[in-house]
Amino acid sequence: MRLRIFLLVAAASGCFNDQGPPDESSTSDASTTTMEPTTEPQPSCGDGVMQPGESCDNGPANDQYAACNNACILNICGDGVRGPDEQCDDGDADENNGCTSKCEPPRCGDGFVYLPGEKCDDGDADESDDCTTRCAPPECGDGILSADEECDLGTMNADGGYCTKMCTVKACGDGFVQPGEACDSGAEPMPPCTDKCELETCIGDGMVEAPEDCDDPADPTCTPICTTNVCGDGFLLMGEMGEACDDGNLIGNDGCAANCTVSMCGDGVLAVDEGCDDGNTNGGDACGPGCVRDTRYVFVSSLRYAAGAIGSVSFADGECQKMAMAAALPGKYQAWLSNGAVSPATRFSKSLDQAYVLPFSVQIGAAKLVADSWVDLVDGSLEHEINVTEKGEQLSFGSSCETATQIAWTATSASAGPYDTTTTCDQWSTSVPQKFGVAGLIGSTGSDWTEGCPMARCDLQARIYCFEQP
Repeated sequence: MRLRIFLLVAAASGCFNDQGPPDESSTSDASTTTMEPTTEPQPSCGDGVMQPGESCDNGPANDQYAACNNACILNICGDGVRGPDEQCDDGDADENNGCTSKCEPPRCGDGFVYLPGEKCDDGDADESDDCTTRCAPPECGDGILSADEECDLGTMNADGGYCTKMCTVKACGDGFVQPGEACDSGAEPMPPCTDKCELETCIGDGMVEAPEDCDDPADPTCTPICTTNVCGDGFLLMGEMGEACDDGNLIGNDGCAANCTVSMCGDGVLAVDEGCDDGNTNGGDACGPGCVRDTRYVFVSSLRYAAGAIGSVSFADGECQKMAMAAALPGKYQAWLSNGAVSPATRFSKSLDQAYVLPFSVQIGAAKLVADSWVDLVDGSLEHEINVTEKGEQLSFGSSCETATQIAWTATSASAGPYDTTTTCDQWSTSVPQKFGVAGLIGSTGSDWTEGCPMARCDLQARIYCFEQP
């Protein structure tokens, strides 16, 4: 029995004997078999690198309404989605509906006869051919100077005016008494009318003899041909109630306006023949050379709103319009606002050839460039912050989504589509702090200008962005 116990103890103690250092080769093999394999990130749409099968990849800038969509496919005309350079896209090539195959609404000059009232459309600006830029055959009285016309003032054509109803320029001997003439007896002068369309009786003797209107050289309202001085007769009326100019016609875009005031682009006075006049002839500041609008305004509202006070996208549009009108900003305005169903990408008229600028600001000087065009506007970055109100007030910068004075309600992504369908403060109908809406940071030039605050409390009184429309 003792021998058996001894052998059992000896066997058990043998399990703890020192067997020496482990074999290095066996340790290495064991270590190798237990290591985790290393894997590289797999290429995918949205990584910013074009892969086989992708036609584009702009990384985080990919979006449904962006140049590159979420499937890394180029947004092209005819795909049914309004891309950044498209005014519309109905997904078909039918020219006889509300969107042409060029992804533009039908218009006179697009080469397609579709709009009511269009009689022709040759798609060019040549007024000497069979179709004018008003999409109708040329005719006297249409206000367009055609090849066989001397003049055409449209509804202002009058036989007793500068341009006759036959579209010929006034002339002594045509049988019509026109401004600058005292009489006109036609091709053969008949007394008391001379061959210069003046009265033989007009001698400045102070005696008014029919058919004279007046005959007093000292009277500024009496012309040298004994007619009453009127704008457009070519005689400058002097005195306190006088004329600044009189070039013998009532054409408004030839330096002397139709009311005989001097019209000079850049004088800061808006004349009837000017689309704008900001006191200079520089380009890129909302009023370009020739006093023609060459840019569109964008501003952030001076007023602030709790989300529920907005109520709807159309209400926000109306607020933008009222603020612009109060500040004497020209044009029509809409709010950069989405409600999950509509967005600027689907309802704005996109400026593809005019830049977006801020209103003139005393603090930052002349109008500052925000984006060169709509395409530039929605590419994820701005040239300048939208931090000037319609009044020209420059707002301070900030990066806090809790500072209501420095954020603007948008619910809109950087590509101008809806940010999502939920964070719109219940379609802008509630101002309870437990609900949220998407707002932008007005001090940002990155995508945060429109989507920097995706969870802004609906009770915050934030601003709205307003964009000029044509």
